[in-house]
Amino acid sequence: MRKYIVILFYILCGCQGNTTSDDELAKNNPMAFSVLLAMFEQESAPDFDSNVLAYAKIPAFDDDSAGINPLPFNDIVTYFPKTASLILKHKKCDFYIIKQKKDNSNSFDVLHSISPEGALIYHFVPTTPKGDVCKAIRSVDYWAFLVEDCSRTLNQSIPIRYKTHESSSWKCDDVIPFNTQEEWISPSILKI
Repeated sequence: MRKYIVILFYILCGCQGNTTSDDELAKNNPMAFSVLLAMFEQESAPDFDSNVLAYAKIPAFDDDSAGINPLPFNDIVTYFPKTASLILKHKKCDFYIIKQKKDNSNSFDVLHSISPEGALIYHFVPTTPKGDVCKAIRSVDYWAFLVEDCSRTLNQSIPIRYKTHESSSWKCDDVIPFNTQEEWISPSILKI
């Protein structure tokens, strides 16, 4: 019995206060935004807004439900199953979902900023060695952003603007980690 108490003690002590390792875990987690955007660091690419907690592939929806909509806390697990258990301490905030229909498998989106004045989403696309945008690879997928609103200033009538980010480091035939995951999570909530 004493042996088990000692083992339990070491386990508990080893799980506390290791913020450096926690930060590294969040930075290197294969589902973190930081991993998704790692190859774009040299080109000063747009990053996710700090209020964006997740970006996930979701079931198909009709065009009427596209855009920004309130999302009850208990419904988060429906769209963001891996994120849901990580945000229990955020329960006091309001949540929104921004649904999008994506028709090019050779692209992905980054919700760069969101405020009561509007949202800005960058559409990342690869380029040729000459700097031209690569030909789109047609396929229809449905994706959504999970947005946290602790200040309770957002609403579903905010306008959404789109800009294209033509990547100078992502080339047409390069594989990026985007297509390897169906849910990407903010490094801020991956910290223990």
